[in-house]
Amino acid sequence: VAGNAWGFAGLGSLAGLAVLAGAWRLLRRDARLAALLLLPAAGYLAVLAANPDGGWPRYLFGAFPALALLASEGLAFPKPRKALLTALLAATLVLPGLWQSAAMDARMREPDTRRAAQDWIEAHVPAGATLLVDEPNAEPRLVMEKAELEELAARTKRSGSPRWRLYEGMARGHPGGGYRLLLLRRSARDLGTFHPKQVDISQADQETVDVSSGLDAALRAGVSYVVTSSFGATPEHSPELSAFFDELYREGRLVAAFAPQPGRTAGPVLRVFQLPRSR
Repeated sequence: VAGNAWGFAGLGSLAGLAVLAGAWRLLRRDARLAALLLLPAAGYLAVLAANPDGGWPRYLFGAFPALALLASEGLAFPKPRKALLTALLAATLVLPGLWQSAAMDARMREPDTRRAAQDWIEAHVPAGATLLVDEPNAEPRLVMEKAELEELAARTKRSGSPRWRLYEGMARGHPGGGYRLLLLRRSARDLGTFHPKQVDISQADQETVDVSSGLDAALRAGVSYVVTSSFGATPEHSPELSAFFDELYREGRLVAAFAPQPGRTAGPVLRVFQLPRSR
């Protein structure tokens, strides 16, 4: 967490040092202004340091404005008279962040395994089939069949969930075809959240299947294919689903797999399993 704060302007940037200089200057000149900037940033750091997932840099974004203002204060010292020294100072502050951002942009422009898996499924799995998938961000972007969208719209409207508008809009603009998509039910602990009620509310608005007891639950739900993702539940990350994965790997037939290749493709490792019609 401290490393994320120090490198908020990019790994290798001197902006972290400028933050310390700015804090020192403000504390000497205007303690109240210093507290206005330092206390929220320190609060962010304390909360994230006590969270098992607090090391993700994105969680510190809320403190970036305060850190940037402190850094600007630290850079308000008299500048070198020579233009070259000023340019070098600016480069050490800005270029690391620009380089890191450009590298991430290039990575995000690479072909994604989720699109490759989507194309394969649409070409090889008949429309209307029932698929068991994980969280949407970890899976191929597949079209949900219109009948399921209409069912979800009606159910969420009865329950008072605002998601009914989303489902109704998706049903109205449906392109045709699609699949019946069932979501792998995962616990709050498995999802890494401290709000079980929020997980329950979210999953109540979707079609989920509890497969913690094994493959039978998926078969009873009519699932024909299972798509697993390294960005979602895995045998290593999700011990609560160990029975399901054990039976899936033993009895399911792996029909397709998509893995990222450094410098060429990005995304998660995706595997498509075809389930037996009966056990």
